[in-house]
Amino acid sequence: MDRETYLQIIQAHMKSFYLLSDDKINAILPGFLTTLEIHLSALEEKLEEGELASLCVAGHKIKGALLNLGLFELADTAYKIEQYGTQPDSDIDYPDLVTQLKESISTITGS
Repeated sequence: MDRETYLQIIQAHMKSFYLLSDDKINAILPGFLTTLEIHLSALEEKLEEGELASLCVAGHKIKGALLNLGLFELADTAYKIEQYGTQPDSDIDYPDLVTQLKESISTITGS
């Protein structure tokens, strides 16, 4: 999905769920995206360190940030990562899931 499509999804969600105007969305969206990048960095760090409990918390935080933006498919990916901290599934490539999230979030943030 391209950046414009992601931004349209986010804007539509914020209008309908939070009842925000375009001006308000444009004012707060940069902060939401910065928070998303911070949560992603923490997620990558916890995966590298192999700290399962911390990975679970980081996955939960990024899932919440994605849900706040209406990015439900990405939130599902974050949920799988969150579950790894409590119920590891050896058939799932968790580093690949983190990479997928990173690529999508980079597309959204333009970084």
